[in-house]
Amino acid sequence: MRATGWSRHQLVLIFVLVLLFSGQLFAGVTASISGTVKDASGATVAGATVIATNTETGISQKETTNAQGYYSFPYLPVGTYDVSIQQTGFRAFHNTGIVLLVNDAAVVDASLQVGVAA
Repeated sequence: MRATGWSRHQLVLIFVLVLLFSGQLFAGVTASISGTVKDASGATVAGATVIATNTETGISQKETTNAQGYYSFPYLPVGTYDVSIQQTGFRAFHNTGIVLLVNDAAVVDASLQVGVAA
C-alpha cells in the first residue's frame, strides 16, 4: 500500500515538473526586429511608418519611428519577414527575406533617400 502512495507522489511530482519546464520552453518562441531610420545626411527621421510582414502568413505589424528615428517589433513570431519603411518626401525603403529564429534580434537600419514614394 505504501508503494502505491509513493508512486502517486512521484507521478504528481513528474507532472508538476513537466508543466514548469514546458512553460519555459514555449515562453521564448519569439524574435525581434528593430532599427533606426535616417535620411541621406544622417539626420534621424521621426514619424516614419515601419511595417514588418511575415511572408509565410501574410500578417503585418505596424510601428512608427520615435523622435530619435528608432522603431522596434519586440515580439514577432519566428519566420521570414519583409520590412518596409515610408515617410512623406522620401522614397520607400524595403528589406526582404529577413529570417528570424527563436530569440533572434535582427537590426534593420534604413537610410531614406529624398524623392517620391514609388
